[in-house]
Amino acid sequence: MEHGMKRSIQLSLLVCFALLAVGVGTSGAGMLDRIVAVVGSIPILHSDVVDGLTALGYGQTEAAEIPDTSAAYVMVLDQLSEERLIVEGAERLGFFPSHSDLQEMIENELDLMREDYSSEEDFLASLAAAGLTLEEIRGELGDRIASQYGAERLLASRSQRVMGTLPTDPVHFLSVRADLVEEIVMPRRLSWIRIPILPTGPAHLEAESFLMELRSRIVAGEMSFEEAAILHSEDPSGRDGGDLGYFGPDDMTPTFGGAAFSLEEGEISYPVTTPYGVHLIKLTGVEEVEESDAYAGDVGRVRASHILRRLDLTTADMDSAKARAEMVVETIRGGMSFETAVHTFSADWTSIPDDGDLGLILVRWWAPSLELHLMGTDPGEITDPFLSDDGAAYIIARVQGEGSATPSREEWMEFGEAFLDQLTESVISQESFETLVDSLRSEIPVVYPPVIDEA
Repeated sequence: MEHGMKRSIQLSLLVCFALLAVGVGTSGAGMLDRIVAVVGSIPILHSDVVDGLTALGYGQTEAAEIPDTSAAYVMVLDQLSEERLIVEGAERLGFFPSHSDLQEMIENELDLMREDYSSEEDFLASLAAAGLTLEEIRGELGDRIASQYGAERLLASRSQRVMGTLPTDPVHFLSVRADLVEEIVMPRRLSWIRIPILPTGPAHLEAESFLMELRSRIVAGEMSFEEAAILHSEDPSGRDGGDLGYFGPDDMTPTFGGAAFSLEEGEISYPVTTPYGVHLIKLTGVEEVEESDAYAGDVGRVRASHILRRLDLTTADMDSAKARAEMVVETIRGGMSFETAVHTFSADWTSIPDDGDLGLILVRWWAPSLELHLMGTDPGEITDPFLSDDGAAYIIARVQGEGSATPSREEWMEFGEAFLDQLTESVISQESFETLVDSLRSEIPVVYPPVIDEA
């Protein structure tokens, strides 16, 4: 009897696959989408995977064209399957909100949405313009809220059971769970070349000329730097005389940071171009780092003020930076050493003295989109140019060593105790999550077309 019910479910799912394969959607005629998996009663659509890929940094068109056999596609599909398993398990185990609680949550969410409109009539008119009704919105909100609430409660209940007391030696704990550390943070020893996207053209030349003249007037004593910032800076800090407070070498864009850290206290830079525009920078203070608190290579913090003439980046500026980055890649692949290219082309002043070496990087926490570009790149090879997470530069990266890096005790300790405790908690939570997912897989069918898993 149980086998017959399983076969019946599988046949009905095959009908869904067949309908979607010819462009007939389950939620409306002519929907050009397809089911790529079903978890229990919840379908996962190809468009869901595409959305996941775009969230990781792929462009919409690029994500839509990625083969479903690629590592990135399979990774996102697996993640979505696990998420759906948790949601399905939460509903079966009674972690979803009661009907009355859910209705209250829906109305609270609707009230937040209404805050953007001057009246209920405007709110309803906006929904109608989008082809939606209030009841349809309630239904969609109900599904989302119930799923999120149930999943969070299920995961919280498991975490409370397993978290307990943290290990007394987190470094040893992390070392014996290298696979989970790889899964959560992806440690790599990396080098890179950073090609900034900078404004160009007549507006840039005009801003540079203006700030050069302004610098001459400040140096001549006609006005103070603070007065000039109040009068001429296009940054909100201008109200405070351009003061930016104290910052470290990685807190600003590399070009700005490099210029600030190269100044003597009280010195004013010549015009400095960053993705935000053109700056004059005055170093106003230096905070020495205590030797006992310093990490290797720590240069402390500085305090600076600036005057900004804001410039918007154009498509031409982005295209120019991309073309330059592609030229650098061709030059390296044509025979120039990576180290020489770093000193010739990179704008990251903090890594140039080390030939672009960034040391040990926890990729998934430091720059999640970088993971995608490292896929399929062997150690020693360079990536194709890709846009940085902040959209301010094109990056060319190289993995050092043998790929996956196992941090030494000394390297782990450089991250600090608070960080190690946080990562340890993440590993414990991930262990709990994977145990939960494995147990749910034994109870909830996960079906992929065209092969139906009999397990």
